[in-house]
Amino acid sequence: ACGIRTDSTVACWGNNDYDQSSPPDDNAFFQISAGKEHTCGLRTNNTVVCWGRSGNSWNNNPAKNIGDQITPPDGTTFSQISAGGWHTCGIRVVDGQVVCWGHNGDSQASPPEGNFSQISAGQYYTCGIKTDKTVACWGWNEMGQAKPPNSICISRSAKKPIEVCSAPLDMTFSHVSAGKGAERGVHTCGILTDNTVACWGYNGEGQATPPPCLRLKSSNSN
Repeated sequence: ACGIRTDSTVACWGNNDYDQSSPPDDNAFFQISAGKEHTCGLRTNNTVVCWGRSGNSWNNNPAKNIGDQITPPDGTTFSQISAGGWHTCGIRVVDGQVVCWGHNGDSQASPPEGNFSQISAGQYYTCGIKTDKTVACWGWNEMGQAKPPNSICISRSAKKPIEVCSAPLDMTFSHVSAGKGAERGVHTCGILTDNTVACWGYNGEGQATPPPCLRLKSSNSN
């Protein structure tokens, strides 16, 4: 786990096999994201720095990778960042589009075109909220974690998987969180704009079934 102190430095704790809990000595962070074995932070100048595991067990297969998960693209600034299993995604400042790097064996690092306001990288898939407040997910979908409720899936030929699934316009979200759990036990949850919660994916222990009538207090409420 990692957090940002009030002096804008980062503190991390927990497993540190790959130095993922050893942040740089830098007092210029405003956002942090802990992945499976790496961590990324967003500095106040909107540049990204990542630390932890470099590469993955698929690193020798170029067809399954887009760069390294701890090496962001040069000269790119981001408004938000999310570290996933072995990939990282961010929203570009210049145009609001998503850029990803790292493991891409299930196209989790191949985002669709469009403008996004929030991104969440999961284990082998990614979900994001578009500027029209709909959710789109792409990547591994064996447990339905990349298929939001009532979503429409559009084929992407010559890419794996062949679909990007987007929620309908009448189902709008303010936040989404993609899971990083066990490969066959992963789920996704999102907060709708009416502050209700929707979850999808693996539900073996009821984790994708929110309590009845649950409403979350919005961040701007008193």
